[in-house]
Amino acid sequence: MDFPDLSNEIMLDYLDSGDTISVSSGTYYGYNLNFTNYPNLNFIGVDGADNVILDGGGQGRVLAVSESLVQGFTIQNGLATDNGGGGIFGYELVNAPKIGIINAHMGFLPKFRGFNVLEWSLFNNDKIGVSLHMIDDVIDTGDIIEFKEMVCREGENIKSLREKASIIGIELIVNFIKNAQSKPIPFKKQTLEKGRQYFAMHDFLKKITDRRLSNKC
Repeated sequence: MDFPDLSNEIMLDYLDSGDTISVSSGTYYGYNLNFTNYPNLNFIGVDGADNVILDGGGQGRVLAVSESLVQGFTIQNGLATDNGGGGIFGYELVNAPKIGIINAHMGFLPKFRGFNVLEWSLFNNDKIGVSLHMIDDVIDTGDIIEFKEMVCREGENIKSLREKASIIGIELIVNFIKNAQSKPIPFKKQTLEKGRQYFAMHDFLKKITDRRLSNKC
């Protein structure tokens, strides 16, 4: 079926898991394209990343998928304020830089991949912190550079811990850039079987997690 544009409203009624979405040349403006309820999609820019552009206009996350293939796109001007994340990049873009693209991830990799992993780590009573890793064309599966563990202090909540993690992430990125200019950086391959991918946490579970924090930290 042909669609005149890319939008949740137009496409979701016609999608099934395992479908292939082929997108022709052009710049498509839109944000919060959420296909996470349809795993194993093949989301293909048929004319390559130079010619098929998804532009979020700085309004929100451009694209969210679940265990799906995304290939042949340039994804730009996204803004993720809810779940964080570096976005999803096509193969061509990931492999364009000499060193690569790095991301500060609010969870311990490879155990916690995906969205809201700080919250899921707290919910599962696991360690919290920030992983600096290379971005590849799958979600949070790139080589690990460093993990910095965080300590939960008295009076902390999800909001304050996310703010703390954001600062740590910036520090890790700055240190990486400084060190990469003067010495080789060791990378660690992920053992994906040691973790799983998480998705957006429901507000009800976030409230439970915050309640637990008030008793724990």
